[in-house]
Amino acid sequence: MRFYYASFFSSLLWIVFCAVAIPLFWLIWSKGFDRKFTWRSALISAVVIAMLPWAEEWWIASSFGYYCRKDAGVFVYKTVEVDGYYNGTGAVTRIVDGPAYKFIEGPERGGGYRRVERATEDEKNRAIDIYVKDKGKQPGERDWISETVGGNGKINVEMNTGLAWRFTKLDKPTARYEYRTLQQSARNGYKIRKTEHVVKDIQTGELLGRETVYVRDAYWFFIGLDAPVMVCPDSREKAQYPRGMLYENVLIPKGSK
Repeated sequence: MRFYYASFFSSLLWIVFCAVAIPLFWLIWSKGFDRKFTWRSALISAVVIAMLPWAEEWWIASSFGYYCRKDAGVFVYKTVEVDGYYNGTGAVTRIVDGPAYKFIEGPERGGGYRRVERATEDEKNRAIDIYVKDKGKQPGERDWISETVGGNGKINVEMNTGLAWRFTKLDKPTARYEYRTLQQSARNGYKIRKTEHVVKDIQTGELLGRETVYVRDAYWFFIGLDAPVMVCPDSREKAQYPRGMLYENVLIPKGSK
């Protein structure tokens, strides 16, 4: 089980509930129904009433613990060396410094698809020259240049970092491997949400890796200055997956080993 923490305000509310509910129940039982309490029945009824607010928390924690044991975690079934991949998660596609993929493909906002690749130094310089010719001035340190160069797609240049990319429109993805979100914070039981990412070989349909994350919400009478997210224990350290994202553990950039 994974119980949510009891905040000071929640504990105070529970004490107030017990202070009101227990005497009220005894009053109704003895006066309204004309029944008498023994010390044992009085103790049992008090304990039951005191535990009633926590029944929901027990149910959430029990279900959450079950799902965490069932299939939560990072599972790498097979690793492959690749030049790039298709990112179907909807995240911003950007290639940064370090051992990296040669390209990343993804859906375009207005429909269709696009491929992002690191631009050559020549393409970068040509894009800057086009900008200077069009604007009549040198780009500022924080400017973001976007120019079409030689029919090879748009070249984007970040002047503050010196990084440049080529964005090419595609009719359909060309990458063999796909990183996709199957579920994003989807309701999976009472006050439990599930997020699931997978990496697949599009050609064969083979599942190469999976990451399943469960998140649980607080009980009904939780009151706190903050409601921290509670997730299942992370399995990356146990499984010795050193990289942060699922696809980084499955799709290894060629030449990075």
